Amino acid sequence: MGNEVQLLEHWRELTPQKQQKVLEFGELLKSESETRLTESDFVPQTPLAKKLWSI
Repeated sequence: MGNEVQLLEHWRELTPQKQQKVLEFGELLKSESETRLTESDFVPQTPLAKKLWSI
C-alpha cells in the first residue's frame, strides 16, 4: 500500500479539528523546507571561510 493511500485512509478517520491540525502541520513542514539554506546558498564571508569552502 502506498503512502498516499495510507494517508488518505488515516485522514478519513480523523475529526474535522484533527484534519485541520494535519493541514497546519503540513504547511509548517513545507515552510521549513522552503526557508532552509541549501549548500549553494552559502556564501563564505571571511578569507578563512572562503579558503575552507573551496576545499
